[in-house]
Amino acid sequence: MDKVVISTLGDNPKKWFFLVGRWLATDEDDKQIVREVPASTEDGVVSAPLITYNISVKTGDRPGAGTDANVLITLFGEKGDSGERLLDKPGNNFERNRIDEFAFQSVDLGDLKRIVIRHDNSGAGPAWFLDKVIIESGAGGKWYFPCGRWLDKSGDDKQISREIGAIAEDVQTYTPMITYTLTVNTADRPGAGTSAGVYVTLVGENAQSDENRLESTGNAFSRNGSDVFSIRSVDLGKLEKLRIRLDDSGLGVFGAAWYLDKVIVKSEKDGEVSYFLHGDWIGKKKKLTVEIAASGKDGQTYKPMVTYTVKVTTGTCRGAGTDANVFIILYSAKRDSGKIVLEGPGNLFERGKTDVFQLKLVDLGSLKKIRIGHDGKGIGAGWFLDKVEIESSTGKKYNFPCSRWFDTSEGDKLIERDLLVDGEPGPKMLNYIVTVLTGKKRGSGTDANVHCSIIGSLDKVENVLLDNAKNNFESGMVDKFKIQTCDLGDLKEFIVWHDNSGLGPGWYLDRVYVEIEDQPASKVMFPCSRWLDKSEDDGQIKRNLVPGTVYHVRITTGKEKGAGTDSKIYCVLHGKTNLRKNTF
Repeated sequence: MDKVVISTLGDNPKKWFFLVGRWLATDEDDKQIVREVPASTEDGVVSAPLITYNISVKTGDRPGAGTDANVLITLFGEKGDSGERLLDKPGNNFERNRIDEFAFQSVDLGDLKRIVIRHDNSGAGPAWFLDKVIIESGAGGKWYFPCGRWLDKSGDDKQISREIGAIAEDVQTYTPMITYTLTVNTADRPGAGTSAGVYVTLVGENAQSDENRLESTGNAFSRNGSDVFSIRSVDLGKLEKLRIRLDDSGLGVFGAAWYLDKVIVKSEKDGEVSYFLHGDWIGKKKKLTVEIAASGKDGQTYKPMVTYTVKVTTGTCRGAGTDANVFIILYSAKRDSGKIVLEGPGNLFERGKTDVFQLKLVDLGSLKKIRIGHDGKGIGAGWFLDKVEIESSTGKKYNFPCSRWFDTSEGDKLIERDLLVDGEPGPKMLNYIVTVLTGKKRGSGTDANVHCSIIGSLDKVENVLLDNAKNNFESGMVDKFKIQTCDLGDLKEFIVWHDNSGLGPGWYLDRVYVEIEDQPASKVMFPCSRWLDKSEDDGQIKRNLVPGTVYHVRITTGKEKGAGTDSKIYCVLHGKTNLRKNTF
């Protein structure tokens, strides 16, 4: 383009000249197809100079953080705005944990105040985790725009546009992901290796990681072998313990058995090395889940190990015993034991019987509650639990009365419950109804085990298996589950995932509703409309959902000839709190 001339009409016309003299093309010049041109006289004297704005966009370090969508930005300064500009250059832009550099010219906007950055939700994986934007001007200014949030219609607050104010200094916008390298040593003794699935959870002073399966393309966990794995997690702080679990499903009569020597964990962040020394069997008539305290190389543990003696008394009513697998989770104010299957020799959980279990764990401090339940499997799975008593090797005793059925056909039909310490005031227990809608896409159902966590303003309930003893999560199906727990307060987040097991584990989740039983006004919707599938969408099998509202928009096209269109249709909903822009 050479130039643009704008003239007024009338007796005394005025003219403005906009001298361009540059390409507007994606394959010429600087590849820009938008130009901002200041008004000038015919001989080229401009009213305001053009300056270059260099824009650095950092995508965050989160699974699935990158986007394939088109990203657009608008700069706002004390002298005006830049108009919306497409951020594009050859190659793959906006990949996970990468900085992309862009530049465009504009009249001097003065001191920048804010930006609006968005994407158009196009492409196979449009969701984007934006860390920050840094802008430098040719006039010498530099501004930071921290974000640290998703631009994702299915996550966070469902927004794909962010307005971000300028600050003068760079800041950390979110807890970064770091790598933990695990070296797993199997002992040198007959039968020490295992072909079972091995799962690990790292627990630190700040947080704990997700449970991660240690997968290898080679022959891992062989006798006298040393296998190396990497886990990505938020910074956990100083490691306190490691929880390791064997999955013996599919191993038939042989079961799972593994003689673990030790695990060595190195943090990428500071190079700190923690040792988890075991030197014993996992499985082979012992527990399939063990907890190992972090220690120095000499075996001196950082946190004391405590033995918890757990006494479980089954009721005396008819049919009180169970053949199902019973589990327990111990909770203190800040820590938990993780899910522990209560195993032992002989017939457990028989009518009128008290079964005793020894759990060796890192000291949890004072217990506040327990979660106990079973998996609903086996003939006669229903169970009547009288009480649970726990005594720690530090001398503390706790009593958890129950006297309730854990049976899908008795009472409230729950098969797991939170029990509070006897004699201590605690929050009211509520029944939450979780309604899960599987999508209707081809292959949208799953055979995998689905778990969830519900986060509220007052409390949270974590790692609940969604299973009601029928064929759940089929295509187009609605499944309902009941969870009894403390009052969670206002619901903030619903985390859902599956273990990728079974034939056809991929799952297309439409949405989830959570409400308090018999309180329909408490219903909260968590929209998803995404795959949880390692070979679809962004490859994730875990979704963090936040409450949302669905607006049903009905559009009636006129009957005039040619009234229809093949174009994309845009609409903006204006409310008192915000704007919602959508493409149909």
